[in-house]
Amino acid sequence: MLESALTFGNNKKVGIGSRRTAGTNQAGLDFYTQGFRRMVIDSFGNVGIGTTTPDRRLHVEGTIYSGSYIISGYGIASGIGNVLPSYDIHAGVGYFVNRLAIGIFPTSTYALDVDGGPVRMRQDARIDGILNPNNPLTIGNNLTVQGSVTTTSNVAVTGSLTATGKVVVNSNDGIVRSQNGTQLKVVRTSVTLSGSLAAGGSVDSGSFLYETFGSAPQVYVGNMISATNSQWAQLEFIPFEVTASSCKFRVFNHGNDAVSVQVQYALLIIGAE
Repeated sequence: MLESALTFGNNKKVGIGSRRTAGTNQAGLDFYTQGFRRMVIDSFGNVGIGTTTPDRRLHVEGTIYSGSYIISGYGIASGIGNVLPSYDIHAGVGYFVNRLAIGIFPTSTYALDVDGGPVRMRQDARIDGILNPNNPLTIGNNLTVQGSVTTTSNVAVTGSLTATGKVVVNSNDGIVRSQNGTQLKVVRTSVTLSGSLAAGGSVDSGSFLYETFGSAPQVYVGNMISATNSQWAQLEFIPFEVTASSCKFRVFNHGNDAVSVQVQYALLIIGAE
């Protein structure tokens, strides 16, 4: 029964009261149904539902259901179980300690668990942790990339990877793996050699410099890119004195005539980082 309050009905179990003496919610408003205090407004204007001592503008003890939007004021952090939120969404109680679930009940397995639809990020996304002990990023299904992908570490894909843009690894380095599993670097470049060489003769070039490797790489001479005349077909180029950053070429003239030519060949250099 409510005393000294505005009541509704003969049993006086529904009403609005205000405690004027010392005690819980003094000088506030108390709202009762079935003889129980259901909601309060304290003397500071804080509203409490399920609590008689609200410490925020709206303090609810129990489950909250929203059939529409919950909007936080611009620049004000929103806390879930945390009375002093530091972030836009700061969870910190029960199942919600460092956990956020959308469309599914939060568990201790994932910090963010989303179910029931696609996920879109309108700004940059950054991953700082290691999702897999062996690979910084593991993708278990199909991934479609419409822009560029740049990676300076390992990416493991157990499904399909489709890129409509380009995939760039370490900016401009190619990466291959040797038979024993060692990861190698691939550099594609070219060399230009010129001069005269007698029939059946040979000559050594000066040092040709290339990007530094961890140890002496393998240097392969590829296709002819350009030449001043057709005499290039009589020549053979063999790399030697190969170091981590340079090599020389020994040029052989296998023809019956002297050669005077300037020729450019493609090179493929493979070695340790």
